[in-house]
Amino acid sequence: MSNLLCNQKSIPNIKGFYNIQKHSIKVEKKASKIIISNALHYCILFFILLPAITCNIPALDRTRLDLSRLLFLRSNSLNSASEDNTPTATASDCSGSLLSWSPRMAAEANAWRSVTYGNGLFVAVSLVGTNRIMTSPDGITWTPRSAPQPNSWVSVTFGNGLFVAVSFDGVNRVMTSPDGITWTPRSASEPNEWISVAYGNGLYVAVTYTGTNRVMTSPDGTVWTSRVVPEPTNFWISVTYGNGLFVAVSSTGTNRVMTSSDGFTWTVRAASEQIGWYSVTYGNGLFVAV
Repeated sequence: MSNLLCNQKSIPNIKGFYNIQKHSIKVEKKASKIIISNALHYCILFFILLPAITCNIPALDRTRLDLSRLLFLRSNSLNSASEDNTPTATASDCSGSLLSWSPRMAAEANAWRSVTYGNGLFVAVSLVGTNRIMTSPDGITWTPRSAPQPNSWVSVTFGNGLFVAVSFDGVNRVMTSPDGITWTPRSASEPNEWISVAYGNGLYVAVTYTGTNRVMTSPDGTVWTSRVVPEPTNFWISVTYGNGLFVAVSSTGTNRVMTSSDGFTWTVRAASEQIGWYSVTYGNGLFVAV
């Protein structure tokens, strides 16, 4: 899940997950806080570069970042997610190219929440604002686009030639676009607060932290079907796909990880710690959650 893009306005909390104020972004999780202060107006903070926290940077207050809150799940050992498979990073793992980032001006000063890439185009969606979509061919110059409905668009993905975004409010809580410019509203399977969507193996999968059925799937982004999850009261916050597997993480519950090979049938897994997991992704043979 990409982090919020910088914004001048206060943004309403999402079930207490985020406390975001002018010039600061605060992510509060029980005993830990990550605070990014003095954010530049209109800048785009694509994501916190996690490898940087293990680099030899004297000015960095590493006591502010709890490394134990990184959950590493190897794709070939998901049944033993509590095992210590954490790779050891050193200062030599950090390169200048990874640590050098440039601020870019967003199309509008909205609360940008998620960004994806597909078909030669970056697409970002926002919780608020006049135009809640923006696109860019290069990540540098951004153009505002109109959303079909003024929902709180919270997550966007790309797959099979289609951009798909989900919202946690509004009448139609899904929208799709083949080009990232013209969007069509779609009905979700249930009026839940959908917060994350991913694509893999010919299927779009979205998760939520409210409602009876907290997963919905679609083969085309248009027609969505509710799916039963093994722990239906968990706050499922993020979902991703990799190596033939969907993986979702939760901020609450007994088992805070669940996996599925088809998006229909899900199996719960034990997380390494009983803390709030808010984002998961896959790359280089590894599932990583924070």
